[in-house]
Order: sequence, then structure tokens, then C-alpha cells
Amino acid sequence: MSSRATTPEDRLSDVFGAMDENSPENSPAAPPRPDKRSHSSVDPASDDEDVQAPPVQVSSILAQNVVLAAKGHGERKRLKPDQLAAVETFLNNPSALREAKIMISIMALENQIDKIVTATAPYQVSADTEKNIKNFAVAVLLSSKCRTYKGQNAIKLVLDLVKLYRGDLAPGVEFNPADWGKVMVCAGDALTQVRSKFKKLIIYSLKPHDTKGPNNAAPADQLNIFQLSEAFVDGTRCSVNVPLCARIALMRKVYLQEPGSKFWDFVDKDLAKIRKRADGDNKKIARAFRHILEADQAKHGSKDYELDNETVDLFQQQVDDLIDAGAADASSIV
Repeated sequence: MSSRATTPEDRLSDVFGAMDENSPENSPAAPPRPDKRSHSSVDPASDDEDVQAPPVQVSSILAQNVVLAAKGHGERKRLKPDQLAAVETFLNNPSALREAKIMISIMALENQIDKIVTATAPYQVSADTEKNIKNFAVAVLLSSKCRTYKGQNAIKLVLDLVKLYRGDLAPGVEFNPADWGKVMVCAGDALTQVRSKFKKLIIYSLKPHDTKGPNNAAPADQLNIFQLSEAFVDGTRCSVNVPLCARIALMRKVYLQEPGSKFWDFVDKDLAKIRKRADGDNKKIARAFRHILEADQAKHGSKDYELDNETVDLFQQQVDDLIDAGAADASSIV
């Protein structure tokens, strides 16, 4: 009878058994040899490799170098001897004390700054800035693009010119409400003075020039629009042109009906009515002002002049552009 065939596992069963018997997990630990010393039994003094030299103390050397470097820097910055001594003391202090000293020094510096600020004289608008503001006020009110002659709009335009050209305006003054308020007051006063001057010129244009009576002169003896406009621009950088004459003609037209204290309010109202009626149509606005100008030419003085439709001073053109950019007002195009 033949023997049973063995499988690969059967053939290796003894090998696997031997492997299991000799595995490290099942093998007992080898007993220590009596002739071999343990590491713990070795005398450290007898083994040069286990001996460590004491660390070199460098902290004091570094501290001395820092002090010397700091004092040298202080000398280059020309500190006084007592200040150099204070620096050395500071560096030798504990860190907590150094931080406290820094905090104290900052507070002391703030106290000194407060004294300086308190002692500073209140801001005043300089004579040069005031002169510039007056020139800007004239330029705004002589602009054929001016939207209103009274109110905040005119003041804002003057202030925009002040900030644009500045002159000797103190740096950052516009960010100080109290100081900038003084500039605003100056701008408002300048506009009031210019409006008063213009109104007086309109009155003068209607009166007999050889008397001071209450009645107006005969139309032929009154100033024509060119003469009146020349009086408006006298002493300024502005020039007489058709758009300006049309604006002044509107002023004279309003004055003949509303000569009282509300004169400029009625001028602004008429400008607003023209813009509203035109509804953004520049051609309608142009026709309105052309009609006003032609009516004035026919009513006041003799028409012995020719008006320039294009002559505009460069500065006045910049003012007109500024107004256009801010308000997009075409109410005075002629």
C-alpha cells in the first residue's frame, strides 16, 4: 500500500517548528558574562570619552560687548556723558526694569509734547492766503459756469481752489476742523464782499454819472453791457467775453425788479428756473442767455462794441473746468 503524498506544508512543518523554537521572542535572554562589566559599573573618571569639560561662560562677555557697542553708538550720536552712563545702567538692569523705564520715558515725552501743543499760538489765516482767497472768490463769481452765487456751493468752490493752489496754506490745516473753519469763514467773507461790489457796479451802471439822485439815467446814458463787464473784471485776471456778459445781463435784469436785500437769492432762483426749463438741453440754455444778453444790449447804453466769444484767461478756464467737474453745470453756455 502506497504512502500518502505529503503537502508542502507537511514537508516544512519541522522547519517551521524549528523556526518557532529559535525565534527571539521565545529565546531566553543570555546570562551576563562574569568577565564583562556593565556600563553602570564603569568609573567615569577612568574613561576619557565619558568626561565632559565644563561649559564656557560667555554671557558676561556678550553683555560687556553690548554695553561697549551701545556706548560707542551713543558717542557717535553725541550723547552727553550722563546720558551714556544712563544707557550703561539701563543695559545692566533686569529686563522687567528696562521695560518699566521705557514706559516711563514714553509718558514723560507725551507730557512734553502736550506742553508744546498747548503753548502753540492759535492758527490764523495768513495775509497771503487771505489774498488768494479773495482772488478765488472773484474768479468763482465771474465764472460763467457758476451754479449759485450764494450758499455753500460757492464757498466749496473757493475752498477747492484754496486746496488746489495752497500757496502758504499750512500743511494739513484742512484736516483740523477748528483751523479749517477759519479758512471757511474767510472764504465766506470774501464772497460777500465780491457780491456787494458787483451789486454796487450794477447800481452805478444805471445811475446818471454826474448826479447821485435816486432815479436811473436815461437808457442811452447808462453803461452798456461791455462797459459794465469791464468794471466787473477790473483788477482781476478775468476777461470780458460773451458768456460773462450774458451772466451780468441777467444780474442787471433781476436788479431792476428785485433791488432789495434778496437780490442775489432771486438771481440764483432765476438760474435754477432756466436749468429746470431746459431739462439738460444745452441749446435751450444757450438760447435763454442769448435772449437775455440781446435784451440788455437793446435797453442799456449804445451798442458800439464787439464782444469776444472765445477769450478766456487760462486761470479762469481752470476755474470753469473745476466747476464743470464738480457740478456739470452748462447753464451759462452761450
